[in-house]
Order: sequence, then structure tokens, then C-alpha cells
Amino acid sequence: MSAGASPQGESQRYRAGDQVSVPAGQQHVLRQATFSRSAALLTVGQAALLDSCGRFRTLDEHAAAYADARAQRQAMLQPRSAVEAGIRDELEVLAGRGLLTSEADLRERCFRAPRAVDVTPPISTVAVITRDRIDPLRRCLESYIAEGQRLGRSLEYLVVDGAQEAETRDRTRAMLRTIVRMHGVTVRYAGLEEIRRFAGALSGVGVASDAIDLALQANSQPFDRFGRASTYGVQRNVALLATLGRLVLCVDDDTVCRVAAVPGSTMDGLALSSQNDPTSMWFFRDQDGALAGARPVDRDIFGIHEELLGRDIARSLEFAATAEQLRVDHLDAATLRAVESGRARVPVTCSGMHGDAGSGMPPAIRLLDHESRARLTASDDIYRALALSRHVQRGVTIRTISSSPYLMTIGAGFDNRTILPPFFPVLRGEDTIYGFTLGACLEGARIGHLPFTLEHSPTDRRHVASDAITRFAEHPAWFELVIAAVQ
Repeated sequence: MSAGASPQGESQRYRAGDQVSVPAGQQHVLRQATFSRSAALLTVGQAALLDSCGRFRTLDEHAAAYADARAQRQAMLQPRSAVEAGIRDELEVLAGRGLLTSEADLRERCFRAPRAVDVTPPISTVAVITRDRIDPLRRCLESYIAEGQRLGRSLEYLVVDGAQEAETRDRTRAMLRTIVRMHGVTVRYAGLEEIRRFAGALSGVGVASDAIDLALQANSQPFDRFGRASTYGVQRNVALLATLGRLVLCVDDDTVCRVAAVPGSTMDGLALSSQNDPTSMWFFRDQDGALAGARPVDRDIFGIHEELLGRDIARSLEFAATAEQLRVDHLDAATLRAVESGRARVPVTCSGMHGDAGSGMPPAIRLLDHESRARLTASDDIYRALALSRHVQRGVTIRTISSSPYLMTIGAGFDNRTILPPFFPVLRGEDTIYGFTLGACLEGARIGHLPFTLEHSPTDRRHVASDAITRFAEHPAWFELVIAAVQ
């Protein structure tokens, strides 16, 4: 709703959105709404009322909620109905000034955005990140090969191996040759020797040596003090460099190509979000329970990613057949303007996961949405049993395009037709760092989250340490320090 318009309809819902706030003396505040860019000088009381409107409600609902909060702080000197009526009048003034934005207005602005007409190609490569896990790699690769052949897909497969022992790399190459003979597919392999040759070729065409060393760690090793155990970022960089010009699905070697629906999910609609983490979580006592609890669906894993991967966001709005199917509860002004300008697109997509959580961070200290927190704390017994569990199903309940840097690359799609930023080469948490780097390097880049989960089944049984809550609380992780530098 533009500044100066009056609220229409008793069922219309409004929220404040992000505000720029500047104090103006003891009793006033200058506020500017980021959605409308409207500005007004407010009393501190009006500013407090505006701050209470953080989520979509009708003006009547906002008035009732604010009256409830006021009643808890002080006795009402007027009848409740009169208090609510007065608050509602103030809300109408704020809406008329453009400081409250209607849900209908945000949806209309999104749908008015220009839509690109380019055709996105299909995923052509499955890249598997592995290290010292030959049997899980075989299980993983054969599951994706079987699915590709079942669907009649023309795919090539790329294995990027971080094994440091030559004997292990030789055994992996031998296993892959067997798979090629058995299944009649193309499998490319990049171990240490291949990565070093690739680095030499890049140097030969003029790529700066320090950039090569940072991204690929092929020769000089500036991060040796951290050890060579965590080089997954290097391997992901190799995968990106080896698939330029293509759409690629990049998976970890302890995944299996089995897809499940997120509980309560829908395929009707699309959400535009700026939530820190748009996913929800369901918790299980053990790995077997997590795998059994996931509801399998017969869906094309590649097609799931292709629905959003490489698209501009305005074109993706076709998944919202009606205005009501476009969720803008957590839409931020920056994403809205990127959509309106035609610059917003989805270069990276990710599914959720079921099975092992992929992290030793205990559920008890995760940033959970309200429903996930309620499931974890439903009773004392449930909390005690699950607070240190790493067995989950985690994902979004609707197709979601997010400005948040949250990303897990256990199963992620990359639109590699334009140059993407590199992964941080060493340490764990490289996918979390990448989410921040992507937003910093590519204007309009957003991450697409899909309402399906991929099986994550490490062959070794993993557990959360008994003192994990204390350790996570006391010490920042290395990747958090890198993220602080990126920001």
C-alpha cells in the first residue's frame, strides 16, 4: 500500500517490516519504512506501537494484541473496547503514512515484476565429494546412477577425492573403473594428482598462483597448521571448476539417493523469506528411527532442484497459482527490490536431509523455529532423550527462496553457467561460509530450499558429545570467525 492510502477491508493484514530509526529528542523518533521508503516523525508511543506489528495481522488483531500487552503493564482507565478502538485509529494513521505494509501490496509488487523468458538447461553432472570412504562412495554413486537411468537422464558423474594416501586413491580409481564397466556411464575422477595437474594448467593460462593455492591447496599449503583433515572446500572448488557452464548436483559420499517428503509440506505455493534458518526439524532417538520416520516419495531428485535452480525469482512465482499461495510473511525489502528489478535469481538450491544431522551441534542450542522447539520440549522425557541427538529430519515445508545465508551442501544444486564464488578451502562449516560469500559476491543471489529430504547415512555411528552444549557455548567455531571476516 502506498503512502497516503487508507486501509481497505477488515481482513487485510499488515506488518511493519524493517525500519530505519533515528532519535529526535526525548519524546520523538524519526522512522523510515524499508518497504515503502515512507518516513514520518512519531512519538515514542507511536513508535512502540509500530514495533509491535512485526508479523502480519489485521488492524483489529494488532489492536487487540497491543491492548493485551498494555493491560499487563498498567491498569486500564477506559473500557477495553474504547482502548482497542483508540489503538486501531492510531494503526490506521500509521498505515496511511506507509509505515505499515499490507500483505496484498507485497504480493502485488512481486507479481508485477518482469519475468525472464530464458530456458534453464537440465542438470547434467552429479559431483560426489569423498575422502577415505570407498564403500560408502560405491553405495552413493550406484544409487544416483540407478536413479538417473530409471529416469532416462543423460548424466555424467564426477568424483572429487580428498584422500591423502596414494594407495587409497588407487583403490578408489579401480572401484570406479568397475562401476563404469557395470553400468555403462561416464565417471570422471579428481584425486590429488589430477588436482595438481589441473592447478598447473590454470597457472599456464595466467591464473594467479595465489588464487590457485588458496582455492585448490594443490602445491603450497598456507593452511597446514589446521591439518589436512578438512579440505571439503577444496573439493567443492574442484567440482565447480570442472563443471563450468553446466548445472550440477553436488552430493556427499554418505548420502543415498532416497527422497522423502518433509512432514506437513505442500507443493502448492512459494515462500520468499529472510528468516535466519527457514527449515524445520523433527528429532529422533537414533539413526534407524530417523530413516524409518521419513516418508519416501517417488520424485525425480534432479527435477526437484531444476524447479528453482538457475531461475530468476519473478519467473519462479509461477509456483504460486494464486496470490494467497505466495507467502511473504518473512520477505525483506532487499529481496523485494531485487525481484522488482529483475536481478534476483537462484544460483544455488538445496534439499533437506533425514538421518544424521551432519553436525555435532546439539538440538538443545540450535536456533529452532517455534514448532521445532515445541517438538523438542514437549515433555521432560522427550527433551532429555533428544537434547543430545543428531538424528533428524530437516527441511522446509514449502518451496522457499531465501536471502538468508543458511546452506547445507549434503545435496545442493549449482547453476555454474556464470562464475560462482569459491568455497573456503579448509575447516568444517565451508557450506555455511559459502552462504555468506554467495550473498556478498553475487548481486541478487538467493538460495532455493526444496520441501524434500535426502537420506544422509554415514556408515559409522556418530554421536553428540556429552559436553557438547558447554563446548559450543564457550568457544566459537573456526567458521564463525571466517564468517565475521566475510561480513
